[in-house]
Amino acid sequence: MLSQLDEKRIPIRLGLLRPNGYPLVISLWYYTDNEKIYCATKKDALIVKYISNNSRCSFELAGDNPPYRGIRGYGICQINPESGKEVLDKLMNKYLSEKQTKLKQYLTTHNDREVALEITPYSVSSYDYTKRMSTD
Repeated sequence: MLSQLDEKRIPIRLGLLRPNGYPLVISLWYYTDNEKIYCATKKDALIVKYISNNSRCSFELAGDNPPYRGIRGYGICQINPESGKEVLDKLMNKYLSEKQTKLKQYLTTHNDREVALEITPYSVSSYDYTKRMSTD
């Protein structure tokens, strides 16, 4: 189910728990491989600390425009420092294409600061409100 959404260039919404117990939702670039979801972030980002404290997460992959449809689920998020550069390269190829942009140049020159986030979904479900939102 996840691989069907890989061609979409939308961010994943990742839900995490802060140490104070309140949730945090963050949007990140993603790609899927073997039914896992991969993202990248800076190793000193607060979300790395949050994931280190509690690896449980939720996620949603959906566009913002009607009719609303997408997938959502929950699972475990693991931090992998060794794969940060590789994952970031794949993400740049997906979201920035082959274009050399200022953002791509910045990310490439600072890629030693990246860690990979590997999400193993435990539950995934889809929703599609196309019929409900139809104007016919």
